[in-house]
Amino acid sequence: MFQNTTPLRRAWAALLLASLGVIAAPTALAAPGCNPNGYQVSPKNQNNILEFDAANNYNPNLVHLGISKALDVGAVPTWTQLSGPAVSLDTSNPLSPTFLTPNVPAAGATLTFRLTVTCPDGSNGANEGTVSVINVNRPPVAYASAAPPIVYAGDAVTLHSYAPAGSPVSNDPDGDSLTYLWTRTAGPVVTLANSTTPTATFTAPVTGGSYTLQFQLRISDKPTGGLISTAAVVVNVTGNLPPIARLV
Repeated sequence: MFQNTTPLRRAWAALLLASLGVIAAPTALAAPGCNPNGYQVSPKNQNNILEFDAANNYNPNLVHLGISKALDVGAVPTWTQLSGPAVSLDTSNPLSPTFLTPNVPAAGATLTFRLTVTCPDGSNGANEGTVSVINVNRPPVAYASAAPPIVYAGDAVTLHSYAPAGSPVSNDPDGDSLTYLWTRTAGPVVTLANSTTPTATFTAPVTGGSYTLQFQLRISDKPTGGLISTAAVVVNVTGNLPPIARLV
């Protein structure tokens, strides 16, 4: 009796090809004991993280994320930011990624992150955690200069709210509007015009001798109760008037 051996031959051929690597091997099974569920972002919710660190020259704070338990063999964690001001998430260590606090509005902001754990068989589980960042008011930065800084008695002088080179200018790193106040702190009494503006002026008084004037610029980022910064500037005044040319 004739026996059809074609199916048997095909099976043997397939087995031979698989052993030679011609046919792809079956998909790898999950690592023993790899369960993608049960992992949580740790701490789950980080609250009241300051936007800037006043004790560290108002630099951003470094925030750490973590995983609630050790990973199973073969489990791979990945991190994604879901909401809030965008940050650069450093995942070079995926078990404890970090980021620097971003600039946030006066009301603060909440950032949400998702942890996804994936096993070798493709199964995965996810969990989310939040970080709330509080706005920090940074102090303004004051600069002051005089033009000219060396004068004769009776000359006009202008006080500027910027550095002697013209830059940088007094400013607030948060973009707040500034209030200005110029005061004389040393030397003969002068009359300051526009003493509550970025630029004040005065005339060096005639006293019969040479002297030094010192002024202070005080800036604040709020009309009342704000943060303050100051800068000083010196004006040297000579009492000897320049010689006057005579026509003969």
